[in-house]
Amino acid sequence: PEVKLSGGRASVVFAIREGQPTRIESVELTGNHQLTRDALMEVMHSRPGVRLLPDRLEADLEAVLDLYENQGYPYCALRPEVVIRPGSDVSQVRVEIDEGPLVRIDTVLFAGNRVTKADVLARETRLQTGEIYDQRRVDRAVQTLRRLPYLLEVKPPRLDRVSLPGRTALVVDVRERSAGRVEGGLGYAPGPPGASRGLTGQFSLDFESFLGTGRGVHASWGRRGPESSDLELRYREPWAFGTPLSGEFHVSVRERVGFVENELGGAAAFAVTPDLNLRMGLRREGVRPGQGDLEGGIESQFWGVEAGVRYDTRDDLWNPKGGSRYEGTLNWGRVETGEVRRSRRQFAVLLAHFIPTGGRSVAAVSLRAEGVMQSGRVPPEARLRLGGGATIRGHREEAFLATQASWMNLEWRLLLGRRSRAFLFADLGALK
Repeated sequence: PEVKLSGGRASVVFAIREGQPTRIESVELTGNHQLTRDALMEVMHSRPGVRLLPDRLEADLEAVLDLYENQGYPYCALRPEVVIRPGSDVSQVRVEIDEGPLVRIDTVLFAGNRVTKADVLARETRLQTGEIYDQRRVDRAVQTLRRLPYLLEVKPPRLDRVSLPGRTALVVDVRERSAGRVEGGLGYAPGPPGASRGLTGQFSLDFESFLGTGRGVHASWGRRGPESSDLELRYREPWAFGTPLSGEFHVSVRERVGFVENELGGAAAFAVTPDLNLRMGLRREGVRPGQGDLEGGIESQFWGVEAGVRYDTRDDLWNPKGGSRYEGTLNWGRVETGEVRRSRRQFAVLLAHFIPTGGRSVAAVSLRAEGVMQSGRVPPEARLRLGGGATIRGHREEAFLATQASWMNLEWRLLLGRRSRAFLFADLGALK
């Protein structure tokens, strides 16, 4: 370096000669017996004639390890060496490969599941006994487990070749949620003179995995005022007949100003893949006049069929850091009001995407559209009920009745824990 003095101050000047960029002259791979050189070079970008970039070379080595892990060699190890001759601008890249043994998953073991049965968890992974280890399938199995509502945490799995001599076990550590949950509260709404008054409250009982079997049981009662109450019962039976076919049954009674609505339905859902779910169902609704004699005291009944599809790639059920959730549902049916029969169609679409924004923050964007169409006027009990925490926030529950609606939910989330977060939100939409 050159030092320059001026007025009692010094400056240091460095002269830099960049020279020519170092390029790769050759790539030598040794020790690869199970995978060909062409197969390995296909995943590498460090090739003869290109510049030698340390970050690129490191990414190439990770890609080679991933390739071996997906082919049944999770114990593969690499020993790279870069040789640059003095005064030369070319280099030789040498990678010695220790492929390790071919690994098969002889069994899947779970640790930490005190209530949930091991076979219930194992069937969700869809890993077969004796199959060749594939890191992609293992990653998908872990992602599926993390979306189960009765698991609080699923740690990255590990291989155990010690506890079972001559066999390889894939061990997954999990932490369960509480087997059951009861929530509720009561209040009293006095109301102004002359107005209705009475008890208000909300109670719910949930078993996400009843007796550790994966069966779901839900019962809830809610009352927002003397003329608005809800009662709902749901039951879910997973993996019917040992297949990824699940069944669901539900019954509900809703009382609103002017009418009482009861609903009975059942559905079957088939998980084509852990991410893709197809659904078919039947539904019956009955409406009778309540306080206020809706529609002049005329009762109505609705019979319909339902079809739906769901695609879910979220990496966590409660606080996803990435992934998407797409859902679509169509309902067709006939409504009978006295001697009059009309057709009714309903649809609902959800498009949600979760984008990591650094650290523990996530941006969540969802678009929704719903509609109900009927020959003639759509009665109040069949319209969409919007407003509140599950639809358009900032308004009271069921503040709006509409026949068509589309809205957007925007959130910036700061993840505080596995089941807690702070967030800012903005909702906007259009109703008709």
